[in-house]
Amino acid sequence: MSWRLRVRDKFQAAHFLKGYRGRCDKVHGHSFQVEVAVDVTELDRTGIGIDFTRLKAKLAEILPDHTPSTMSTRSTRRPRTSPASSSAG
Repeated sequence: MSWRLRVRDKFQAAHFLKGYRGRCDKVHGHSFQVEVAVDVTELDRTGIGIDFTRLKAKLAEILPDHTPSTMSTRSTRRPRTSPASSSAG
């Protein structure tokens, strides 16, 4: 016998298309829904196949954090460096 546990979560991501002329050249976002399904064939002594709380926490750890407080408004261009200045120091 086997059991399946499903966990769902949502996240939002924002981006813009540099050099594109149109609506997508401004910062805009998308919403995503993710589902993880885990199949187990054995239960522990309490009747649990996998700890739901740990699975939910792992999913939250994997999903990107794109909340407004983590979105940078600074330029995405990298400064130019010479070969001498880019060596590890």
